[in-house]
Amino acid sequence: MSSSSSSSVAIQPLSHGQKLFLQKLVAAHGWSDEEALQVYNQIKDNDGGGRQQQQSMDQCLATINASLKLAFGLEIRTISLYDPEQQKAIRHHAVVNADPKASFLPYKQAHELAFIRLLLEKIIAGMNDKSPLSRMDAVNLRTELTGDHANKLSIDLAEQVLDQLESEKWLTSEDDKTNQRRNKSHILIGPRTYMELTDLLTELGLERESMPQFIIHKA
Repeated sequence: MSSSSSSSVAIQPLSHGQKLFLQKLVAAHGWSDEEALQVYNQIKDNDGGGRQQQQSMDQCLATINASLKLAFGLEIRTISLYDPEQQKAIRHHAVVNADPKASFLPYKQAHELAFIRLLLEKIIAGMNDKSPLSRMDAVNLRTELTGDHANKLSIDLAEQVLDQLESEKWLTSEDDKTNQRRNKSHILIGPRTYMELTDLLTELGLERESMPQFIIHKA
């Protein structure tokens, strides 16, 4: 009898402000702490004395997580990731699958997945030997695909994949200080990849010590 208690846990309804914050976070694919706080405070200012007025942003994230996990198998994850341009650790937030086997990445085409895996492998190799991957070299990795994936990605498609991965926060980029042209930027692992694909990153050679700090939100 006691085994059924977990299935009967009531999902706490979210306030209008919490729902709005969640919708905006999902649409943005992820925020830095500064971006999240700006949106949170805007919603809080317009909340009219609702539940969100009495919560900090971290408390709000914990409340949302309690509902997300039970209802949808999703959660808001937060990491503290070092930003080389700002020379300090920055917190990042994103909605991800609570189950690591249900990553968003498998919804892409097989050839794109092979390209993405190779991208991550080369980025990690560059991290290990201090030779970051340039955007131009990242695009040219399409020529290194083998087997069924060989010659399946055009330059335009490889560019589109990179642009989409950056817009969805799977990857990020850093300008090469020696050359400001777009194709001379460096491609880096983005916050969502750290949050959602930890096992894949370690499989591809990233040391556990190189992982960012994860911050847990509990109601």
